[in-house]
Amino acid sequence: MWNWFDSESWYPLGRSVGGTVYPGLMSTSAIIYWTLNFFYIPVEIRNVCVFLAPVFAGKLKFNLIINPKIKCLFSIYKKKI
Repeated sequence: MWNWFDSESWYPLGRSVGGTVYPGLMSTSAIIYWTLNFFYIPVEIRNVCVFLAPVFAGKLKFNLIINPKIKCLFSIYKKKI
């Protein structure tokens, strides 16, 4: 898992994918992939990785629309002038 080398990006040197991506992306994608395959839903791990961020962003936006009080949590981090 950690020894995958992508020779197509960062030409001409390539990059070691296992050491340059966030481990949360790989582990979350793997869990979703295994869960979908457990329920006999065929999907490629690459597609799970690609669509993971937009799905989570859509889920967050949906939660912000449904429950506006969540916005108060985000306003804590805004810098007061």
